[in-house]
Amino acid sequence: MRAIFLYICLSYWWSTKILKEIFKKPYDAELHFQFVGHFYFMKKTLYPHQKEFLDEILQKIKEVDSVCCQLSTGGGKTVVFTELVKILDSKTLILVDSIDLVNQTFDTFKKQGIDVGCVLAGCKKIPENKVIVAMVKSLWNRKKKLPLFNYCIIDECHIWEFNKLFEFLPNCKRIGFTATSVRLKRNKVDDEYSEVETMSQWYDDIVCGKPISWLMEHGYLIPEKNEYIDFDSSGLKTDASGEFTASSLKEVFQSEAYKNALRKTFDKLCDGKKTLLFTSSTETNAIYAELFKDKNVKTYDSVNNNPNERYDIVEWFRTTPDALLINTGCFTKGFDVCDVEVILMARATKSLSLWIQIAGRGARKTSKIEKPYFLLIDGGNNNEEHGIFSFDRDWKKIFFDKQRKSYLKDIYECEECGFNFEKKDKVCPNCGCEIPEKEPPEEQEQKEFVIKGQKNKILPPTLDLEFHIIKGHSKYETLKILRMKWITFLCKLDIPINDFIWHENKGNFQMRFNRYLRPLFFKILASILKDGKHTKYNTVCEKILIDTKKKKYEI
Repeated sequence: MRAIFLYICLSYWWSTKILKEIFKKPYDAELHFQFVGHFYFMKKTLYPHQKEFLDEILQKIKEVDSVCCQLSTGGGKTVVFTELVKILDSKTLILVDSIDLVNQTFDTFKKQGIDVGCVLAGCKKIPENKVIVAMVKSLWNRKKKLPLFNYCIIDECHIWEFNKLFEFLPNCKRIGFTATSVRLKRNKVDDEYSEVETMSQWYDDIVCGKPISWLMEHGYLIPEKNEYIDFDSSGLKTDASGEFTASSLKEVFQSEAYKNALRKTFDKLCDGKKTLLFTSSTETNAIYAELFKDKNVKTYDSVNNNPNERYDIVEWFRTTPDALLINTGCFTKGFDVCDVEVILMARATKSLSLWIQIAGRGARKTSKIEKPYFLLIDGGNNNEEHGIFSFDRDWKKIFFDKQRKSYLKDIYECEECGFNFEKKDKVCPNCGCEIPEKEPPEEQEQKEFVIKGQKNKILPPTLDLEFHIIKGHSKYETLKILRMKWITFLCKLDIPINDFIWHENKGNFQMRFNRYLRPLFFKILASILKDGKHTKYNTVCEKILIDTKKKKYEI
């Protein structure tokens, strides 16, 4: 009993100490993690769907030697991961793909009381801890001297680099985690067919967690609102790996027409919102930075920035409400800024994994801002290529399906003798008949880059009442925020001053207020928000129109 009493006292003292530090200064992610991690150690925090997922993994690894664990972005992979290691309680190797994740995983396990060590560049020997965290390249030079492990857990196991180490881990059960159990690479099978390199070639079976749509419906993720930039993608070409070539991506996404469409889209949909913009190259990053130089913009990539700048840039993005951060692929995973309002995908990709990882950066929940949804602006036909972010994919089928197909597409049947031969030969080897040349197609007018009108329709403002309750706002403060949202909404509408006044005199604005604003107004008044300065519905409507005219037309 004395030991329990002492532990409770120490827990209270340590928690109070951390809370004082947290409230003494602006938000500090490390202190927050210490506080949350301390209580996590005291009590498990698995949600029912995570517990179900973990139980399936533990059952499956008893039946097979290797299992792929697919859990959608935001499903709580880190929590499941950590609990799995604690339950296995055995000699385990954890493989991750970046030095940041080595340090992050090590710190997480250490705070959970797990006996953990890590292998970094320059380490002369592998630590003797029960759990070891490392990257493949840190272990490769000593691959034949690895200690015996009972389990190997792989983070982001769809990355091929991990697979080359497996043959040096004898009698070791493998558990791979990924949000996307899919590979892009195709392999030649014989002289006629090729197949997709599936995850089932490296893992015996798969366990799937809840899909993205389920996580959204149950409040674990924020739903997306899809917007599109229509553009001419005919210039995009693929290489042997199946991905678009760097040269064709450059030609399309650095063109003046695309840049104009991108800027027009940003001004209409993203201005004033925290936006994460993804491109296809570091060269494009610099070009887009110039395009948005009048905005609150920064870039981060391996060419234009020093790695030491990453922390400061991420903190700037975290604390700047209207920030625009341009990157190529540096923030596709392990990026913990949750109040991102817009994901702007200014590139095309054939990789389903990359598309889902990028889109998922906007789906995180937050109490920092009101965020009923996030904007997912597809500027590369990725929704058409892969389906929308929240689409329920059959990951088990994808895991096994090799998509076998013929790659001899250019076969020509001779019009004279019916013999089949490759088009590149141009002359039939059976009868000598030449393939007739096709007439050149009529020159078509270049397709204009435009924003699709209906898909980009600006919707009337909404309000997340729960957010304002959590923040402790009064009814008056909440109504003021709603009024400012309506002013911003009306300012974005493309209405000339004469038409605006005509609609005002005809009562058209009042009709719209009655339809969309009035229900929210009385919902706020009837809520449990604390009372504040009283205001009338008609007064709010009048102020919206007056302030809109001042701001938009300066009258």
